[in-house]
Amino acid sequence: MFLNFGTVVNGVLLALGFLWCREMFGRWRKDLEEYRAAKDPSTRQALIVVWGITALVVVLLVNFLVGILINLGVL
Repeated sequence: MFLNFGTVVNGVLLALGFLWCREMFGRWRKDLEEYRAAKDPSTRQALIVVWGITALVVVLLVNFLVGILINLGVL
């Protein structure tokens, strides 16, 4: 396997995905508390959007990691 631009981009995106998830799952209790206490609908919508993005990032990370494991012959 050669180190090329696509491999570097994939590695950077993987690292950024892990950092995003670590940050978001570290603050889920605070966000849930804020969601419950919010009177303004825009605050609730913003939290839903951010957690929707987090769900998408998790799905992409799992898909990417499963692809790596399949290529390595582990799965």
